[in-house]
Amino acid sequence: IVLMRFQKECQTATIIETCGGKRENLMGRSNLVADINCYSYIRLPYVLVKGIAIDDYEERVEKFNIHGCWEWLNGEVLIYELPSMPHEVCISAIVKQINRQCSNADGTNAEIHGAGSTRTRDRNRGKEADASFRPKKLAVTAPNGSNRDNRPWPNLVVEVAYTETLDHAEEVLKYWMSPGRSHDCIIVKIDLVPQDRVPVHMRAWHYCVSAGRGSRNTVPLVTTVMLDYSNLFFC
Repeated sequence: IVLMRFQKECQTATIIETCGGKRENLMGRSNLVADINCYSYIRLPYVLVKGIAIDDYEERVEKFNIHGCWEWLNGEVLIYELPSMPHEVCISAIVKQINRQCSNADGTNAEIHGAGSTRTRDRNRGKEADASFRPKKLAVTAPNGSNRDNRPWPNLVVEVAYTETLDHAEEVLKYWMSPGRSHDCIIVKIDLVPQDRVPVHMRAWHYCVSAGRGSRNTVPLVTTVMLDYSNLFFC
């Protein structure tokens, strides 16, 4: 519904393309993206609207309080992930574990702060991580900051993909790992299952500049995981 309201503000029709190539108008539906099964055939990432300035995009993101589902890329607003319980539960579990591991540094100069899904941007892209972390850092020289001003970039970024394609998640890796930005990025891909079933399989990779910028670490944080997470994914 919020995506439809966003689009109405942009005065653009909501058209999706099915996997079979059929184009369908969704403007009349009241439950857009409410049920993943209904829209599993949407090709993601999906171009929601074109010809939007990044300032207008960010204004609407704040107005509708929608984060982590879309991004701005060269004047286009792209939907790359549909809201889902597996996606949110996985992010929460990862954040909890990282906070636990970093807790010994609390109250010291090395304390790690969670930056959540703080909005970032560069000349061509406006993007939010699913989760991000960094220590206290000095301001950087504008416009090299994560806000195109002087705000430092996060040291660690976490991206969880459920309905999002792995290709898109790895393409976004180039954004986070560009020179002068993040030092580490964790990508988690959860295998998509029907709505009435619990996800079972997921894969995770750790990327680090120390292993070569944008290349998969030879000692990944998590190797390929094939486990039953029924105790975690309770949707």
